[in-house]
Amino acid sequence: MIMFPWLTPENGFIFRIMVLTNLAHVLEHGVACRNCHHLVQQSDFVTIGEDDIIKKRDVRRVSCEPFGVLADYVPFYFAPRSPMLSKITHTNSRVKEEVIYIVSKVSVVAKAGIPFAFSDGHALMDFSRFSNQLAELSMIDWEVMRSKYWNPTSQDNDRRRRRMAEFMVHQYFPVDCIRAIVVANEAVAQAVQQQLDNFASQIPVRIQPDWYF
Repeated sequence: MIMFPWLTPENGFIFRIMVLTNLAHVLEHGVACRNCHHLVQQSDFVTIGEDDIIKKRDVRRVSCEPFGVLADYVPFYFAPRSPMLSKITHTNSRVKEEVIYIVSKVSVVAKAGIPFAFSDGHALMDFSRFSNQLAELSMIDWEVMRSKYWNPTSQDNDRRRRRMAEFMVHQYFPVDCIRAIVVANEAVAQAVQQQLDNFASQIPVRIQPDWYF
């Protein structure tokens, strides 16, 4: 079932989920990678990933420039409704009140001159490929990205891995690159807008309950 027909390599939208309580820090400082100790880090940062996965990202090498490990990058997905968000939803009944999306575009990051890389599937998987060439965005499975469901099928048991392809911004993602913030409901939209007003930010807020589970 096609849910996101506008997800194409030409449009190049990218999505990062995070906890609402981290937003004020992001609006003031942007998003620093896990390994960027020289940048301003949030002392009370609330992680959204699993600890064992985060530790594995500390050592998983990136096979194209600018090289390094996954923890040297700020990761985004190429589609909403990721397997990661699905898993979080199963263990946290307040996801729709606590988790928001930061939305940007590949072209925005590229025009800002920020180095990046991307993978064609879950970046921790040994057989996932990496690239830093925009012309190779075609290696992303855009059909899976556009679909509402990414569960494995009898004909294709690799759909979940491919849906978890990452666009990885090297070291630092500036707030100026945010093109929208997406939330699940009006109450969260109001909370986000209040924080945006505090920083005189013009980032648009969108309500998309269908981006959640």
